Amino acid sequence: MSKEEAENVKAAPSIEAVPADATKPTSSPVMPALDSSATATSSTLPSGTTTPALPDLTMPDKVVEALRSTSFSASNGLSATDTDAKDKNADKAVILGIAVVDFNHLVGPQVEYAHPKELAEDEELCGKLPFLALPDGSHLSDEDFCYFHIVSKTLHPATVFGISCNRQIASSQLAVRGKEVTRSTVQKAVVVLARDPVFGPIKEKLGVVTRAFFAQGDFGDTDILIEFHATLEAGLRAAKGTIRTNESPVAVSGDTAGEQEGAEAKKASKASDRHDEREAVMYMGTSLRELIFKWRFKTLMLLKLLLLQKKIMFFGYPVERLCTYQYSLVSLVPDLMLALEDSGSPTMDRQSSKRKRAESLKTSDRKSLLRFMGLPLHLFGQGAFFQPYLPLQQIDVASKAESYLVGTTNSIFRQQKEMAVDVVVDLEQTTLEFIDPRLQHIVSLTAADRKWMDEVVNVVLETWNAADPSRPSTMQYSGSDDYLRAKFEEYICAMLSTVKYNEHIGTSTEAPPKSTISTPNLASSSVVLPPLDTAGQQNYPPSTSSSTPAGPPRDVGIEAFGADFVQALKLTKAYALWDATTDPMLCDIVPHKHPCEGRTSTLEDVSLRLTAGFHDLHLDEQLGPTREALGNAWQQGSQTAWKLANKWGNDLAKFRRDQIAKAAEAREGSGQAAAAADVHSPEKGIHHVSSSTTSGGAAAGKEGINTAEVMASAQALQAQAQAAAAQAGTHVRQALGNFGTFWSARQKAWGTPQAPSSTAQAAPTTPAAETSQSPVHAYQPRIPKSPPKGEEQADAQKPTS
Repeated sequence: MSKEEAENVKAAPSIEAVPADATKPTSSPVMPALDSSATATSSTLPSGTTTPALPDLTMPDKVVEALRSTSFSASNGLSATDTDAKDKNADKAVILGIAVVDFNHLVGPQVEYAHPKELAEDEELCGKLPFLALPDGSHLSDEDFCYFHIVSKTLHPATVFGISCNRQIASSQLAVRGKEVTRSTVQKAVVVLARDPVFGPIKEKLGVVTRAFFAQGDFGDTDILIEFHATLEAGLRAAKGTIRTNESPVAVSGDTAGEQEGAEAKKASKASDRHDEREAVMYMGTSLRELIFKWRFKTLMLLKLLLLQKKIMFFGYPVERLCTYQYSLVSLVPDLMLALEDSGSPTMDRQSSKRKRAESLKTSDRKSLLRFMGLPLHLFGQGAFFQPYLPLQQIDVASKAESYLVGTTNSIFRQQKEMAVDVVVDLEQTTLEFIDPRLQHIVSLTAADRKWMDEVVNVVLETWNAADPSRPSTMQYSGSDDYLRAKFEEYICAMLSTVKYNEHIGTSTEAPPKSTISTPNLASSSVVLPPLDTAGQQNYPPSTSSSTPAGPPRDVGIEAFGADFVQALKLTKAYALWDATTDPMLCDIVPHKHPCEGRTSTLEDVSLRLTAGFHDLHLDEQLGPTREALGNAWQQGSQTAWKLANKWGNDLAKFRRDQIAKAAEAREGSGQAAAAADVHSPEKGIHHVSSSTTSGGAAAGKEGINTAEVMASAQALQAQAQAAAAQAGTHVRQALGNFGTFWSARQKAWGTPQAPSSTAQAAPTTPAAETSQSPVHAYQPRIPKSPPKGEEQADAQKPTS
């Protein structure tokens, strides 16, 4: 192909495209173009000081390009429609503003700074915001976070979601000390107001900025907050997919139906991806693993209370944990985090009119399936109220609500009768305090519920990592928050499908036509069968002897979820709206049975009850101090016992040494006495005492040893030993005599002739013969019971052989 032909082909393309120059951003003399490499992370103050650079707050290149493209729509050659759409998208900023709340010791908390300035001009906002940003008891910790909802018609028509980070600093550490500082401690809070509850991505960056803001020592320098607002807005909009890249519209010639369907499918796929990304951003900051690890089987009871739209009050400290548990509970309901627009006030109800029945279903698309199932449930609508942290100034708002989910650190709320609390969730004791015992019976778990929760709890316990509770130790999908959220989604969908199925079979009054089956051998005959029910089974009529009423079965699978719970669920406003906007045949899409139906046993259920009961006792926590005290006492007792044992051993050794020394002295004294006896013995004719003996006796006298006393004691001991031996021999002889008497009596009883005298005379007297005698006759002395005195003397005078 020649050069001219190639140029002709380029000049006549088959696709009509917008010129490439229109897609390139152009600079403007009014506003300089943004440069990603020159994104400022620190600013120079008028005083010449530089604020510390913020980590991980730089604007991504993609975001910079998107902002550049949206800033100069007029020079890009876009149409008026595109420009209006971009302006409308720009108005829907994620971050609505940033404020600083100061605690003034004279007038209380008040808004000290706001960006943009329109926030400070909103009197309604400035009247509520200080009490929400600085909760009760915030002075007890160095740093704490608080989540709250606020309504401001001038700022946003729906609920505004706020998060605050409060800190305190000593007045002596301030570089610039204003006149309002009158005490030794200054307490402030940096607040971020957003359109959506994106607390997770905001929290970490807000903590870094708040610490840097306090480290400056000058609260009049707010440049760091302005930069934080710009970078945070850009990052959140990019994460949520709300910024549209500058893609020029391309018109393809020869449109076909297949291409249109492909474009629609691609568009739906992109919408689903944006939905998943937005949902993932919402779930950041929640921790289902910690919630289930803390509450175990009670987690499902909390979910049932939420579905029944009861008045639930969370009570505990710190505030961050108080708010996180509530949002973790809300995240168990599929897509409920994306539908909290009306949660800020009981009078708001914007979503009810937007609810419509789904007309199509794509089973491979989770978003389409949830929409077909009527999810999320409209739990926070007309008459409902959700406030993660409730101050005393909003007690009248909660008292007018028909149902609410609130959190507080003030025990005064538990004593207010106008609050009409149904259940108090005590975070410190991990208990559910039911005001009405009937409500506790309604939300109690069934055998299938306990079996299902046991499986969920075991997954969390097996993958628990104390160093990082939010992630499983295996770093796998099993046990993660996404896994747990999918399990609860399956449970809720199964419950709704079961309720819908029972409603369907209960309201169907049209009798289906009878079906006939012709026999193959008898063409003229046919068997008439009863009509089929909705499950495809033959509905045989009951016998005349049975008292069971005819008709379809009722309450199929309801008992597994709790009949009382399902009955109470049908009386809520959320169920009425869901029932009116869902297809009656959705039970054909999702199985209408409990996930653990048919997998329970009585013995296993008793074991699970005992497991839950032991966990509710909190033995590890309650016996912890006792166990520690016993350990300390045992350690101290062991040390004392060891000391006593050592002392006793030393005393015993000393006693033995003393006894040995005394025995040696006694032997030496007895030896000297024997030598003296030999010297004075008349048989030997020796009547003199040697000089050595005399000197020895003198030495003994000098040492204080009394020889006479030693000899007397030795003789006394010998006499005692002889007496004891004689007495022992007497006892032995008496015992043998008694045994011989017993043996003789037994022989007479057995009829055996006895001749002990002849046997004794015939027996040889040699030692060998005596040795060979029977042991019975050898140890058989005949002792008379009471012989006369004369006979005893005569026997004694007889000669012995």
